[in-house]
Amino acid sequence: MKRTFFLSLAACAVLGACASAPEGRERVVSADCKLGGCSGQHCLDADADDTVTMCDWKPAYACYKQADCEKQADGRCGWTLTDELSECLEHPPEDAAPFMAH
Repeated sequence: MKRTFFLSLAACAVLGACASAPEGRERVVSADCKLGGCSGQHCLDADADDTVTMCDWKPAYACYKQADCEKQADGRCGWTLTDELSECLEHPPEDAAPFMAH
């Protein structure tokens, strides 16, 4: 399984054969926020240090391809937890392919 992941990740990075976002709307990243992590699974303040991740893949990461990364009530960037995101995180798509954050 890990071998398949690394081959998929290598194909994604080298050949541009990354999986597209799941069907539906595209995510929104507000101007004062940015994405971090190999799969774009972190929503960070634009002026925050870049995060270093293990470049692992979890099916739940696919849920963030349609989620909004924006300022939250506490003034920090984070994922806006909608009903759709909550449902996806509870039941992530098991067949989602790894993708690189753009």
